[in-house]
Amino acid sequence: MNPMSLLKRMMTQAIQQSGKKKKGRRYQVLSDFSVNIWILGGRHTYELLHDNLPGIFVSPRTVRAELEKYNASCMPGVIHLDVLLEVIRTNRY
Repeated sequence: MNPMSLLKRMMTQAIQQSGKKKKGRRYQVLSDFSVNIWILGGRHTYELLHDNLPGIFVSPRTVRAELEKYNASCMPGVIHLDVLLEVIRTNRY
């Protein structure tokens, strides 16, 4: 089995979504990748990619909703085991 590269997935998704209206688009493959881009690059970087690569990245509103599922408070030296266990269970690790 040959896994598809990220660039090929992005191209395939852009082609599939190109004929659809914005509200009709469905993003299966790259939604987790979109959340990671938001976390690593921030809101402005994500919005820049979203605006310039239509059909590839989910809307910023969807990414924010996904991120709100997790505890936003982060204090140095504090480990939130309950949140960690929830993420592990949710993702079936």
